[in-house]
Amino acid sequence: MDRHGRDGFRRRSRRLVVPGILLLLPVLFAQTQEAGIKPELVISPELPRETQQFTLSFLIPHPIPQDIRMGPDVRFPPSAVLIGGPGINPVSEKDPVTGAIERFIRIHYVFRASQAGRSIVEPLSFRIGEKEYTTESALLEIAQRRGEPLVPFDLAWIIPQTEIYEGQTVAAFLEMQNLTGITMPDTVSVTPPARVVFEEVKGLGGITSLVAGNRELYRMTVASYLLTPSAPGRIVLPAARVKALGLTVESRQQALTVKPLPPAVRSTGAVGRFQVTSRLGREEMTLGDTVELVVRIEGAGNLNYLQLPDLVYPDVVVTGKTGRSSLLPSETGYQGFMEWEVRISPQKAGDFRLTVPPFPWLDPESGRIHTSRERVHRIAVRERVIQDEEGKARKDHKILRSEEIMSFQGGDAYRNIYLYGLLVPGLIVLVQGLLRRKGKSLLAVFGLICLSGLFIAAGKAPVREIPQVERGADAFEAGDYPEAEKAFLQAADGLPGNPGIDYNLGLTYRALDNPSRAVFHLRRAAVQSPGTGFFREALLAVEKHGGLLRQTPVPSIHPDFFFIFFIVSFLAACTLPWLVKRRGVLLISFIIFLLPIGLSLGGAAYQAAERNSRWGVVAAEGTVMRKIPLPNSSEWLYLQEGTSVGVRGHSDNFILVRTGFGVEGWVDAKKLLLDRSGLADEK
Repeated sequence: MDRHGRDGFRRRSRRLVVPGILLLLPVLFAQTQEAGIKPELVISPELPRETQQFTLSFLIPHPIPQDIRMGPDVRFPPSAVLIGGPGINPVSEKDPVTGAIERFIRIHYVFRASQAGRSIVEPLSFRIGEKEYTTESALLEIAQRRGEPLVPFDLAWIIPQTEIYEGQTVAAFLEMQNLTGITMPDTVSVTPPARVVFEEVKGLGGITSLVAGNRELYRMTVASYLLTPSAPGRIVLPAARVKALGLTVESRQQALTVKPLPPAVRSTGAVGRFQVTSRLGREEMTLGDTVELVVRIEGAGNLNYLQLPDLVYPDVVVTGKTGRSSLLPSETGYQGFMEWEVRISPQKAGDFRLTVPPFPWLDPESGRIHTSRERVHRIAVRERVIQDEEGKARKDHKILRSEEIMSFQGGDAYRNIYLYGLLVPGLIVLVQGLLRRKGKSLLAVFGLICLSGLFIAAGKAPVREIPQVERGADAFEAGDYPEAEKAFLQAADGLPGNPGIDYNLGLTYRALDNPSRAVFHLRRAAVQSPGTGFFREALLAVEKHGGLLRQTPVPSIHPDFFFIFFIVSFLAACTLPWLVKRRGVLLISFIIFLLPIGLSLGGAAYQAAERNSRWGVVAAEGTVMRKIPLPNSSEWLYLQEGTSVGVRGHSDNFILVRTGFGVEGWVDAKKLLLDRSGLADEK
């Protein structure tokens, strides 16, 4: 074929392709439309009540009923009891737009509503010829049998695992299900199960949704808990009750199987995924000092219930142990870390090996037991060549005699009512200056009032010898510390609130090796007189010698410092109208003076509040801090004797305290020495 013939064939072929495609389009469209058949399920009546019959039907645009076969796997919700079907009937309907008559096949089922609530009718499959099709899903709502036609929601316990180990911490969620909108419950009633530590936590769970046809259903967590079984066997979460949307719905019970903990893990009781590390504060020290051994366990699991095994070393004394934690709830228990700081004091010089033993735990997902490696820390202890700091402190801090003690009596200027009389003359001078009147006689009266107030405020009774103080000082210097204690306590009854007496008592109790009372009285002396440096030095020496490194802070500035500055600033501002004649400059000067007046007044109030804040001192070694004020509640951490804590409140025989590193808990009131401004007076 020549070139002209080939070109002609191509042109004829192109003219035939376009009509061919146009002829095939209706066939392709019909097949596509047929493949896209997805009938809509129709429920009639739309909202049946319990025990009422209803139908579920759908239409197929197909004229031959004999060609339709329903799928073999037809499943319906448990709330709908099938009575009859499927029924297959031809029907005709008129198109409301074109008026044409269309023929359909109607397939229907008859049910009886057995239980009120919401459920999803899954898509139904059917075949037309050799092709398989499915319907859309539908939302079935069944109202209560009596009363208003309300559809109840579902309530259920959701636990990720049905088999857990003894001591394992897992999450349990109480969910409202099959809601048509997000709503908050009016009340939630949950009964804790037996033999389980059951704690409500926040932040777990959430809201999810499911689309059925053109409707959307929600699942919402209304309460979340962490449960930790204390023994193997079977535990049951009792039925919970929730009131919302005018309905009260009760959940079913939920059972769990608790497997026994393997013997290899019983020493720690650890279930989860953990990492164990340890560190030593220093590798060299002097005999008589303390060093901190820190053991840290981090990961996710029953962190809240782990206990550090006893660390026993030859020739080493454990002087205290404190714990610190950062825990967040999760589906697998608590996530974060637990850290123990063990303070140890070697009893002789030499090289020591401090061994942190292996720590076993059980991984609940794999069922395998893991063990951390043994860690050995070495420390060199040197002989103390020079006089130790405690001995130096005892030498530097002397017992106070009567004259020195009386110098501290009544030293609080901000509590002296006569000094406030200085404000009244200042106001008189201010008014006189603003009115621009001659007032020399008034100024003389002002000066006389000010001087009188100062003399009265500063006036002191003549110093007299206090027999109890002198007798106690003589006994202390002679080494008779019990007699000194007795004498100073008698002196304290006659001079209540005198920091000098508390200082003497603190030194006496230090000599009697009573660290808690030594810290208590020295701290009270430092709080009452924050500006006295040797009070604070004696307190720090006792705390350092006892390894008390994280105490609650002591006020460092006396409120009188700000109060006197306030008086001076106020009087200076009152004289401004006598010195400044121009009103504009006078107004600016007043505004400038308001800043130091306000700051000094606020500083005095803040320092006074800090000085009068409630506090206490732990009176016994190994005092337990608990999470809730009950004798058998879980232990939070142990407090060393002499630890100073802030007092937050009280409940029956327990005191709510806050440690120097920010941990709060409940302590038995009998284990605390409380300041006079604390809860002892309230009780």
